[in-house]
Order: sequence, then C-alpha cells, then structure tokens
Amino acid sequence: MALNHDGEPIVSDGEGGGVYQLVKGSLHRLDRGDFISPQTPAQCPGSDMLFIPDYARGIGAMDPRTGRIEWFVSGGRHALAGIDGLYCRGQTLFAVQNGTTPQRVIAFHLNDTLTQITGETIVDKRNNGDFTHGVFVGDSFLYIADSGWSRIDEHGMAKPNAQPGKARVMQYQANGSP
Repeated sequence: MALNHDGEPIVSDGEGGGVYQLVKGSLHRLDRGDFISPQTPAQCPGSDMLFIPDYARGIGAMDPRTGRIEWFVSGGRHALAGIDGLYCRGQTLFAVQNGTTPQRVIAFHLNDTLTQITGETIVDKRNNGDFTHGVFVGDSFLYIADSGWSRIDEHGMAKPNAQPGKARVMQYQANGSP
C-alpha cells in the first residue's frame, strides 16, 4: 500500500494481479489486468504516474486515470524483477528486491521525464538477508533487512531447524539522491 498525492490509499493485490484506489470507502480498480503480481507502488512528486513493481514483469508506469501502462525497458542493464516494494525520492526509485540473488536495495535513477532508467546505485546487498519494505523518514530510507520470511513456511509456521533471529531495520541517508 502507498498513498497518492491526495493522501488516498493505492493498494496492490499480489495474488490477484490488481491495483486499486480507495475512494470514499470503496475500492476502484485502476489497472487493466496487465499485472501478474503487483507489489508496493510509488508516486513521485510532480508526477501523476504510479510506478508499480510487478514481481515477475518488472516496473510499470501506470496512468491512474486511464489504466495505461508503459513498462520500463532495461536493455539487460538493470534487473527489474523480484521487487517487493518501490519508493520514490526526487527522480530516484528505491527498490527492495528480495527476488534476486543476492537480495538487495537498489536506487534506480530516472531521466527528467521519469520515463527511463539512466543508472543505478546498490544501497545494500546480502546473501543472508530477508529484505522487505521500506519508508522514507526525512532524508533517511529505512528498510527491513531481515524480516524472517525465510524461516517460516507457507502456513506461517517455523520451518524445521529454523534458527530464531532478530528483525533488522537498516538506514540509508538519501539526501535527495544517492
């Protein structure tokens, strides 16, 4: 879930493939069925577009008025799948990727029109982390670096021989852009 510029919730349904906006207590579908597994969306200041990571397909820029989507094309230079959450700061999309090896937090730098990725900065990467979700607090990007997901099964029970661990929250000073 994220809030748009008007403070209205935008939610994604990772299993059903839909992206919805809560308006006056009712959910309204925004997309046209293009997503397989949409995750936490982002909206950049000054842009009406919603940037929605699809775990399987990559990052789509969706016009919430029409449902039209333009997919970012990386030309093989940037891994765009496996993103669990997306967050915008200026002209940078911060992505939490737990569907890559290693798992990582990455900052994708965008052009002036927010239509192309011009570069990337690895914020954090680990082979032993369980990265998931983040939030900006001032100039700091806080993200969960060990959520414990790898220690539980699909029913929410501890896996056999799973060692208990402590959740870790990490901080990255963004200062507008990395």
